[in-house]
Amino acid sequence: MLKKSFLIFFAMYSIVLFATSKNSLPNGYWLQKDKDANANISVIHAYNNQNGNLNAEIFVPLANVDDDNKIYAPMIYCKNCGKGNAYGNKYDYSSGKEKYQGIEFVWNAKNSNTSTSDTKGPLYKDGAVLNPHDGKYYHMKAQTIENGQKVFVRAFWGMFGKDEYWERITLKEAKKIRKLCGLTKNNVYSYEDKDGNVVNQKLFEECSTRDFMKKPL
Repeated sequence: MLKKSFLIFFAMYSIVLFATSKNSLPNGYWLQKDKDANANISVIHAYNNQNGNLNAEIFVPLANVDDDNKIYAPMIYCKNCGKGNAYGNKYDYSSGKEKYQGIEFVWNAKNSNTSTSDTKGPLYKDGAVLNPHDGKYYHMKAQTIENGQKVFVRAFWGMFGKDEYWERITLKEAKKIRKLCGLTKNNVYSYEDKDGNVVNQKLFEECSTRDFMKKPL
């Protein structure tokens, strides 16, 4: 009886350990928010590239926020992304016809296999990140925190940089958000007309300001 109980405990412990290990990695789907404007910016998909390092794409854009914290519909095409070599990561979005939804903007962040506590995952560093709005690129590092439910991301150049905290969402929720808010077959967002004008303000506000963490779809 004792042996059987031990085997059951060991199996349950192994499942918990696997789940914790999986959640400690930044792979998956993340909700990016602008805290000052209280707006959703995008859902981001992070994944391993062919070298086993971390890349990320804009899974679905949700809003754009200006310096005055005014909220606008996101751009459809990444006209300012340009062409370049971000610390060894070549990219070419110079045609201006690349859609913002689905564009890869983070490259080759490497797992350092070091963490600072049980609630933090390994530090990913030496990556590159492109700002699609102005075409500038920066160094990038990332680390999951709060048992993998958030990820700390820093884009920086020298001592200057910007920190963000993204919140983990499920693939199912990410797909629901993209279906509700993403591009249609006419290459406009679901709240826009064929010319890109916002015609459904209520839906745009739903996409840009709904708290998808507390009120998932």
